[in-house]
Amino acid sequence: MKKFLCALFLLSLAFPLVSYDIEAAGAQEFELKLMSPTQIQVEPGKILTLSMSVINHSGLEQELSEELDLPSDWQVIIPTTAFKLGAYHQEVRLLSVVIPATAAAGSYRIGYTITGHDGQKRMAQTTVDVEVLSISALESSVEEKPQVVMAGDEYRVQLRYLNRGNAQLELGFEVKSIPDYPVRCAPVEMVLEPGASQVLTITVQTDEALKQAVRHVINVKAIDKKTSIVVRRDTVITEVIPTMVGDGFHRIPTRTTMITGAEGKTGHEAVNAGFQLGFFGSGSIDETGKHQLDLSFLTPNPFGRNFNQNTPNFNLRYRSTFFDLTAGNRNMSLSALTKRWSGYDNFKLDFHPAGHRLGLINPGKAETGFYYGYQFAAGLGIRANYLQGDKASTTGGLNATNDLYSLQVDIKPLANTTLNLEFATMEGRTDGKSDAYRFYLRGIGKNSFYYSIDQTYAGPDYYGTYHDLETTNGTLSFLLYKKLQTALTFHRYRNNLEFDPTEENARDERTYRANLAYYFNPQTALLLSIKDAQKKDRLVPAEYDYEESLMKLGFQHQFPRWRVQAYTGVGAYRDHLGGGQATNFKTHNLNLNYTPTARQTYFFFINTADEKDVQLAEANSAVGLKANLQLLEKLDLSLEYQKRHFLRTTAHDYLALDLTYHANRFALALKTSQLEADTYNNLRWSLLGSYQLPIEIPVSRRKEVGGIKGRVLSGEEAGATALPNIVVKVNGMTAITDEAGEFTLSAIPPGKYWVSIDHVQAGLDLTSIKKMPLAVEVNKGEIVELQIELVPTAAVRGKTVVNIPEQKQDGDYLVVASDRVLANTLIEFSNGEETFRQVTNSKGEFSFSQMRPGQWTLKAYDHSLPAHYYFEIAETPLELKPGETREFIFTALPQKRTIQIVEEGSIGPGGSVVSTSRLLNLDELFVVEYYASTTPSGSAWSSLQQAGHLRQNYLDYDRYFTDIVYIVKKGETLSGIADKFQVPLERLINLNYLGTSGSVQANAVLIIPIPVEFIHLVAEKETLETIAKKYGTTVELLIDLNSISGTDRLQSGQPLVLPGR
Repeated sequence: MKKFLCALFLLSLAFPLVSYDIEAAGAQEFELKLMSPTQIQVEPGKILTLSMSVINHSGLEQELSEELDLPSDWQVIIPTTAFKLGAYHQEVRLLSVVIPATAAAGSYRIGYTITGHDGQKRMAQTTVDVEVLSISALESSVEEKPQVVMAGDEYRVQLRYLNRGNAQLELGFEVKSIPDYPVRCAPVEMVLEPGASQVLTITVQTDEALKQAVRHVINVKAIDKKTSIVVRRDTVITEVIPTMVGDGFHRIPTRTTMITGAEGKTGHEAVNAGFQLGFFGSGSIDETGKHQLDLSFLTPNPFGRNFNQNTPNFNLRYRSTFFDLTAGNRNMSLSALTKRWSGYDNFKLDFHPAGHRLGLINPGKAETGFYYGYQFAAGLGIRANYLQGDKASTTGGLNATNDLYSLQVDIKPLANTTLNLEFATMEGRTDGKSDAYRFYLRGIGKNSFYYSIDQTYAGPDYYGTYHDLETTNGTLSFLLYKKLQTALTFHRYRNNLEFDPTEENARDERTYRANLAYYFNPQTALLLSIKDAQKKDRLVPAEYDYEESLMKLGFQHQFPRWRVQAYTGVGAYRDHLGGGQATNFKTHNLNLNYTPTARQTYFFFINTADEKDVQLAEANSAVGLKANLQLLEKLDLSLEYQKRHFLRTTAHDYLALDLTYHANRFALALKTSQLEADTYNNLRWSLLGSYQLPIEIPVSRRKEVGGIKGRVLSGEEAGATALPNIVVKVNGMTAITDEAGEFTLSAIPPGKYWVSIDHVQAGLDLTSIKKMPLAVEVNKGEIVELQIELVPTAAVRGKTVVNIPEQKQDGDYLVVASDRVLANTLIEFSNGEETFRQVTNSKGEFSFSQMRPGQWTLKAYDHSLPAHYYFEIAETPLELKPGETREFIFTALPQKRTIQIVEEGSIGPGGSVVSTSRLLNLDELFVVEYYASTTPSGSAWSSLQQAGHLRQNYLDYDRYFTDIVYIVKKGETLSGIADKFQVPLERLINLNYLGTSGSVQANAVLIIPIPVEFIHLVAEKETLETIAKKYGTTVELLIDLNSISGTDRLQSGQPLVLPGR
């Protein structure tokens, strides 16, 4: 018995070891090979397919089961099943998993195990590491936006932002309003978790003083606060129409400005104070608009000197379809070679019947101009000019007594090529010394190719615009090699061609310049600039005779908020009158621009040099800092400090301060500057205030008027009853219905009007059968009759659910286990004229209330569905009856799929088992009065260009012009902009349909005509940096002249203004 018990005890100790050996042996009998990579990177929302080879090394057929270990919410497309594997056989098993679209970025592990059929014995196992990539995807949609609002009303826009990515988004917003109406944003910041959405509400207060309809544009930038990158741009456009008073009079808008203040400077004990009065008016003097009148004047200061910034002037212009009349102190010219007039008493009469141009300038004065031109075709025009000399002059000389003739020809020989020719001669001379000519050729080609050549000659005895000179200018710009842009320029100037010793000098100057820029990328460039010039006086004794040369090597880079530009160079100066000894010098330059916010801009520059006594500015040292700050919404401050020649013992200090306050019609400006040196201290200051008073002056009683007459009823025609005391609004005009529900508006000018109902008076539960506001067209002499029927509103509500399937333990078929609500589903409700959208809330619910009865379509978009799910009914028509509330449930079901297992062939890591259909983006689904883009939204230029409001290379006032777009900066005035671009104020007002108010607000969009010789048309892939280098200017100057930002993407063909006017 003792021996038996000992044997039993030893057997029990050995049993676990035997069991362990058996399990280990079972694991060795089966081999699991992963045919896909063990480490995989995948984007959320994608399908991941893996393939494994299971090998049976045992001599027995085995029945096996699969077990899968997945992260939470990951879905299996090919479910795990039981299978039999014969002795010494192998089988490829496929595994397809859908990565949730909201799966957070990071590392995950998938486990795959083969067990016995009973699940107790583990045969083989493997793991796959999956890295889900971080995806940032922000979508937006308009949930609420009015089509039309009345001037002075407040309106609201609602944008819903949806985080389609798998990372949290912290958003800030920048809202730009054009015109610059007050805007409120709520919330100012938002945090969106993956899959979450939130509404941004923008409230706009329109201007009640609006005189003509405008399209109000709201540009919204959604900015990732972590990276400061704009992740979404939205543009919403609403038409704002002015209120009107139908008093039967035709009026011209005018503006009266009163300016008062004082100014002074060092060395003048008396302070200059006083008062000036300005008047500006512009508009049609009849109802047809065929007769336009522009009038402006600014009086002198009766108490002292005129203010430096406000020169007295007088301008009058009348325009009709047959002739134009211009008078005042406008600069007038007969042609480029003949004569230019300036002063207060100029007069011009211009007749322009079809194809012809006939006119005279300053008739009755000492010198009078006549011209006649004819346009044969779009590419060929000719014009003859005659200048009558002053026969009564007692000074003598050809410049006073002889007449002058010229002939102009304008040709476009090729596309994008223009040739201007003019020949002029004085009366009574045939020796060639009294002739003049001008040759100007310019053109644009492909790949940033541009060329121009301009040559002007005026003989010693020619007395027109030019006298006794010859000048030549040439420019050639081209892409030398891929990213290497090259610009070559040449300038030659000579005067006193016959070396008349009575003249002051005989200049002979030549300048050569080459600029090269190599762009590593749009933000980074390597720059090289070479200049060589020879300048001398050919008279004896000569006033000057020297040569100068300069070579600079530079680098520039544009950061999101910084711009850095640095140069280093060497130069030489040789004065031939001083012995011809060369003076060599070195120069170094650094420029920094920093814009931390839209309200702050800082500029810093430093230039160090050898401070040699030479003519080049680069040989002098200077350092400076400038800051432009918006302290308050209506208060701007500009500060500037410079220290010039700081490496010398006699340095100069310059300090300037500009403080501007503007509120509605009142503006106050304080300007001070001080230049301090060893021998002087110059201090200037001025304090000016102005107030603008808009007035509409009646000029005639309207004859071409119409009217609107209507009736407001409750219910449809069969049982309708009249509604009294209902307020009807028509473009700001109001009428109240009488006991019969009728209203009348008379003496209305012809045009388009919008009729709406005050729902506060009618009741919020009533709505019109037709869409409001209702557009009507009023014609001369007609009364438009309307019938407005109000009925109870209808509503639609519902929810979205998704059927979640589960796998039965005893089978391989799917059954529905439960419904789950589906949040953030986009629901659209449309009747063809109106479209409303919502995103379902956290309970999967949506609701559209106060809807107009009629035929509608309810639609659900499938963006938020799990992969391979679809809506059983995604779109359904609904007929809503007055007062009815309808309910609808959108149900999402799993798609039925058929998967074929390939028994022969190989399955590798790149194999694809289940293909997915491409899901449309929201941008592809929405085509409404709303525009969204994830790239820069172009510009006001592209919008106006597409609308046909911009012209290029057209002849006006004896010169060729091209229209550019300029956005008004804060503190700028229309007269200041006119001076900046040297454009007559009335022409600027007329071209932009500003009426005579002449007032503009910040961010207003203006069209400005610029002579073509100061225009560059942007070629493909050109940037501000390449254009600045091409013309030897700076990006900052181009930004200021063209009202753009350094980050704006230039459009091909977009015109840019060049400096040097």
